[in-house]
Amino acid sequence: MAPPRSPGEYPSVGMFKDVVKVQVGQAPAAQTFTVHRGVASFYSGYFEAATKDCFKEGQSGVIELPTEETEVFERYTREWDRPEDTEPSDFLAICKLWTFADRRQVPLLMDDMIDELHTEFLRMWCLPITELKFIYENTTDGSKLRKFILAKFTQMFTLHKGVASFYSGYFETATRGEFKEGKSGMIQLPTEEVDIFGLFVGWMYTRKLPGVEL
Repeated sequence: MAPPRSPGEYPSVGMFKDVVKVQVGQAPAAQTFTVHRGVASFYSGYFEAATKDCFKEGQSGVIELPTEETEVFERYTREWDRPEDTEPSDFLAICKLWTFADRRQVPLLMDDMIDELHTEFLRMWCLPITELKFIYENTTDGSKLRKFILAKFTQMFTLHKGVASFYSGYFETATRGEFKEGKSGMIQLPTEEVDIFGLFVGWMYTRKLPGVEL
């Protein structure tokens, strides 16, 4: 059974019968959580596979997640077990939950975290600049989180290829035909700030910056 994506889907009463232990983190700081086997399997494709009797985890009733963080897993269990106890999140906490859900195949949580990111954007009225490194180190090119962040940061600029290459060694290299940027005519700078790049573009064409005499 594929994990649910619709918020209106819930585990059945029978899924709260059996439990499984999940050991999270590295010893000696590892922590053991007891979760309902059916509920964990309902939301997560990873847990659905791991709890099958043909695997040692399913036979022993113990699943080990040594590379996960205890705080993230605890928040994950609260998301579907006790959502009313869930504490407010910051950008990094939301991104960590999304990447956990991505690794453990929990599509509904991934969608919920994208919604939380949007809500946090509106509440804080700022972008997660400091979380960009974490996002790019823990997501793939086609991931929904990376696409969402890029959409928030991205603004399209149209430049003269020769002018950009004249002033910038980076653009001179990137626009060569042997690179994908040179072939496609599209250069992506996901870690740069839109306002700063806008100033750079203005400077290239005028050799002036607002309020600065050169």
